[in-house]
Amino acid sequence: MSPFFANYGQDPLWQFDLTTTSKQSSKRTNDRFAPNTVSEERAAKQLVEKFKEITEYLQAELSRTQMVHQEQADKKRKPALALRIGDQVWFNTRNLST
Repeated sequence: MSPFFANYGQDPLWQFDLTTTSKQSSKRTNDRFAPNTVSEERAAKQLVEKFKEITEYLQAELSRTQMVHQEQADKKRKPALALRIGDQVWFNTRNLST
């Protein structure tokens, strides 16, 4: 999934219609913004649902990717030592200055 799709809910359109005149494009613009509250409300609800689905999908993919990376990182890790108060340990002072 591309970042553009995640932000806008669709892939970018790379096709341009150069045959439309300015009158046709202005008419199309006026029709698009004509007040029609019922269809606008329905379209808005559909858009919200689409973005919810995209968000859920991206969250699932991020979780899956995080688990894969965690598994790969854990392959090279050693378990931490269980130290308790009173245990004697060696302390390296090479990088300490007095």
